Amino acid sequence: MHRWSLVSQGGREVNYASRSQTESWSSAAIVTPAGRALLVLAVGVIACLSGCVAGTGRSGLRGVPSEAAGEDVVFAQREMLHRAAQAALETDRLDEAAQILNRLAAQNPHSPMVHYRRGVLYRKAGRPEEARACLNQALAIDPNYGEALVELAMLDADLGRTQIALERALTATRLDPTNGKAHAARGRLLADLGRDEEALAAFHRALEWEPDDPEIQWRVAAIQRRRGRLEQSLARLAKVLELDPDHGEAHHLRGVIRLERGRIAEAVEDLTLAAQRLPHRPEVHYHLALARQANHQLDQAREAVTQARRLDPTFQAAAILEENLKRR
Repeated sequence: MHRWSLVSQGGREVNYASRSQTESWSSAAIVTPAGRALLVLAVGVIACLSGCVAGTGRSGLRGVPSEAAGEDVVFAQREMLHRAAQAALETDRLDEAAQILNRLAAQNPHSPMVHYRRGVLYRKAGRPEEARACLNQALAIDPNYGEALVELAMLDADLGRTQIALERALTATRLDPTNGKAHAARGRLLADLGRDEEALAAFHRALEWEPDDPEIQWRVAAIQRRRGRLEQSLARLAKVLELDPDHGEAHHLRGVIRLERGRIAEAVEDLTLAAQRLPHRPEVHYHLALARQANHQLDQAREAVTQARRLDPTFQAAAILEENLKRR
C-alpha cells in the first residue's frame, strides 16, 4: 500500500511519510519520461509567456509586466501540471501523481480539482477513507462537481454500498445530463445489480456524450454477450478494439465468444493477446488453455492452465483441466 504525505487544506498533513520520502517528491523528482516531457513543455510555455511579460506585457510598454500577463503564466503552469497529474493517474504512476498534486496544492489549496484528483489517487492506492475525505472536500468547495460525485459513487461501490453509489450516480446525471461519465457509472452499477436492460439504457445515454470511450463500449458488449446477443457483442467488441487495440478485456471477451462458436484459431489469437495484457487474471489463462487444447496445442495448453492454477490454486475448473491434460 502506498503511503504519502499529501498536504491538505490549511497546511495540515494526512498520513505523514518520512522526511526523506517527502523531500524526494520535490519538483525535480518526477522521473518518468511522460511526466518529464509534460513538465518540459510546461517550462517552455511558461518561458514563452514570461518573455511576453518581460517584453511588452498587456499594456504594450516594454519592461513593464502586467498583472494579467503574470496571471497567464501561473495559469499555464497549473494547466500543464494538471495534465501531467491526470496522465500519471490514468497510467497508475501514483508516486508521480502524488508529486505533482503536492505542487498544485501548494499553489492553490482551495482547488476542488486538486482534492478530486487526490481522491482518485487514494482510491487507486486502496486507501478508501482518505479518498472519501478528499472527494468530500472537493464537493464542499464545489457541490456541483459531477466528476467528484461520480468518483465517490464508485468508491461506495468498492465498499459494497451499491444502493448509495447508485443514488450518487443518479444525482450526478441530474446535475449535468450531459455528463457521460455519470451515466456510465450508473450503467456499471445497474449491471452489477443484474438490471441489464436499465444498464444498457444508461450506457447508451453515456455514449451520446462519450461515443469513443472504449470502456463504455466494452461494458455494452459484455451485457450483450450475457443476454445472448452474440453478433451484436462481436460488432461492439470490434469497435472497442478499433478505439483501443490493446484493450485486454475486449480481447478476452471476444476470444471466449469465438471459442464458444468454434472459431478456434481466432480464439487462440485473441486469448493470447488477452493473457499478455491481463497476466494476473487466472480465468484468462484458463480460457487460453481451453482454446489451445481445442487447437491441438497440448504443450501450450498445459503451460496456460498451470499459470491459471499458479495464480489461483483454488480454481477448480482449472484443476480439472490440468488433470485431463496430464493424461493426454
